[in-house]
Amino acid sequence: MSSRPPTGPGALKQIWLKWKTLRLPWRRQFLAGSDLSGNTFWEFKDAMNAQRFRRIVKYSRQSHYADVKISRKFTT
Repeated sequence: MSSRPPTGPGALKQIWLKWKTLRLPWRRQFLAGSDLSGNTFWEFKDAMNAQRFRRIVKYSRQSHYADVKISRKFTT
């Protein structure tokens, strides 16, 4: 019995992620990236300062909030 390495997202998911990363003028949020746990990182313009982008994390539904660990890059 051979174990296969974990694979990345499927073709449909890759197309969806690519579409959400496009910075189209009518979008309020842009996908900044994702991690191996399934969390997605989103950027949007700050309401008070339009030149500044803010970033939020949308956690994967498969993990409990206590188990989520965010990389330092997205917390600063």
